[in-house]
Amino acid sequence: MIPSLRPGPPRLLSLSAALLLAAFVSPAPADDPAAAPAKPLIGAGVPDWEKTVASNAPAGGAQPDVVLAPGADGVAVSIQASGPSGFPGLRVQPPAPWDLSAYGRVDAVVANTCQRPLRLSIRVDDATGETGAATVALKPGETQTLPLYLGYASTKARLKASAIASVLLFVGKAPEAQSFRLVRLEADGPAGDKPPVDPKTVAVRPANGLLCGPGLAVTPAQLAVTGGAKAAPDGDGIKIDFAGGKDEAATLRPEAGMWNLNDAVAVRVRVANTGSSPAAPAFRLESKDGPGDIVAAPPLAPGASAEVVLPFAAAVPWQGPDDPAIADPEAHKTFPGKPGTGTSFVSHHATGLTLLSDKTPGAKTFRLESAAAEAPPAADLPAWLGQRPPVDGEWTQTFDENFDGGAVDLTKWNIYAPNFWDTRTHFSKDNAIVKDGALILRVERKTGRQNDDPNGKETDYATGFADTYGKWTQRYGYFEARVKLPKAPCLWPAFWLMPDRGLASGDQGHRQSTRNGGMELDIVEQLSAWGPYRFNLAFHWDGYGKTHKATGCERNYVAPDKDGFITVGLLWTPGALVLYGNGKESARWENPRVCSVESDILLDNVTGGWETEALDDAQLPGDFVVDYVRVWQRKDLASPEDGPKPNQGTPAAPGS
Repeated sequence: MIPSLRPGPPRLLSLSAALLLAAFVSPAPADDPAAAPAKPLIGAGVPDWEKTVASNAPAGGAQPDVVLAPGADGVAVSIQASGPSGFPGLRVQPPAPWDLSAYGRVDAVVANTCQRPLRLSIRVDDATGETGAATVALKPGETQTLPLYLGYASTKARLKASAIASVLLFVGKAPEAQSFRLVRLEADGPAGDKPPVDPKTVAVRPANGLLCGPGLAVTPAQLAVTGGAKAAPDGDGIKIDFAGGKDEAATLRPEAGMWNLNDAVAVRVRVANTGSSPAAPAFRLESKDGPGDIVAAPPLAPGASAEVVLPFAAAVPWQGPDDPAIADPEAHKTFPGKPGTGTSFVSHHATGLTLLSDKTPGAKTFRLESAAAEAPPAADLPAWLGQRPPVDGEWTQTFDENFDGGAVDLTKWNIYAPNFWDTRTHFSKDNAIVKDGALILRVERKTGRQNDDPNGKETDYATGFADTYGKWTQRYGYFEARVKLPKAPCLWPAFWLMPDRGLASGDQGHRQSTRNGGMELDIVEQLSAWGPYRFNLAFHWDGYGKTHKATGCERNYVAPDKDGFITVGLLWTPGALVLYGNGKESARWENPRVCSVESDILLDNVTGGWETEALDDAQLPGDFVVDYVRVWQRKDLASPEDGPKPNQGTPAAPGS
């Protein structure tokens, strides 16, 4: 596998990404009298500190448009207009990494000394290559403290506070001259210091899933109306009056922040018609990323009531794009699905429940009696699931892995490979566990070395990995797995396929290239911040650089079976990819650019991702459990390259 096979934010945060990382920066943190005294990193008391300051240039390079003037009052930074540097600024790099393990953050006191506003960023790198960043907006003449919290500086890993290698302060290129002063740079705050939280960004799990109803009083501030509607608390419920106009709606909002509905797959609402005319209201779930589908109640006579279930899953399955740029090898684009397919609703950031009028003439009155996010009942699974593909044809099962032994079958699977996706974990044989008829890929805090190699990189977290690279491949067919997704935060498990053109095709970069008919096929890709019943489906092609292209749907919701598993399959045929969740079609993409190259199977459970929470040791271990992986091939699609490859049953891929 080649670096950056898994797309998304790079493991080392780029300077451009650093400019966008922080949504807001808090005021200067309050001093903690119990904390150790602040440790200056530049200035008085730091021997030869001026020698640690240089322009923000790559190793061995220079920024000719940047002039630095260290002095008793810090470091003055002057930047020429329209200079050659993309991110002009300064770098503070000690001869040996700082040990800041007694502290919780790095504070930079910075002043804007020019006549234009500045967006100034701080980036802190540790000796392992992990990076964190934050950004502040400064008015002309303004001074602020820009804090970087060491334990929360990156969505992928904590910075190693005992080995901080450098601090960068920089701005973007501009047509005008820019200048700022680094007044003070120091380590401060207790170890483990946490950044303040914007209350609007907090998502709370409602007790028992209850949004309103018996035992939960709604406040007037939680109600919003449009189009002349009126809404008010009514005991344990909500009274809603519509005048009969257009676009009338009433929305129940969380008391603060957002709702986290990860433990559910639907909201069940009970509504009564308390007016004098028949009516049929409708409901819609709201979220940070957009609304769910509108679901109408049955017609209600005056005095009648009904229950309405609002599924998180899309009413119309996602359909992939049809865009000429898909086939352009030089284009760079992420293609959205077809309008009117899929859903925008995200359950971990739900922002409201809306009741809409049926738009018929005349006044109407309703009482919202209750609304609760439902713990999913056991899914109703079709009989064919796990036994055959979902469509007719002359099919033969070609791969049947039930993990019935006591260890991973190394004639099928590799458990050692490069870890390109996660600098925090190492792959270990002890974390690819076969037990009770399942493969468990376990993330846990356990110091060790990559691939259990004494010379491998040492990290503080272990995980398991399995792929069939060099041992089994297939082009086209139906690929299905029954899996249980983890709940511990900051995990990123996946069941996916990558091109494998075979040893004879050349080096690994060519062998696994997503160009020339190749494609990364992510069948299940979960960020555990989404909960265990939602996952991403994605397709990537034409590399991972300036010509990278992708499409997919990250809002796929599937209810678990009685044992807590979901079953997901991909039907891959020439020019078509169809995703099935528990045997029901949930996404489809038909396009001539669909992968046409032999591919291998990958199972992993790394940490991080592009939307995540901080890793919490108290919630580990975090397990990605795979009950089985099964593959079928249709007779007319089979090729001589399909199937197992000769190998010696080693833990790493042949030839690696």
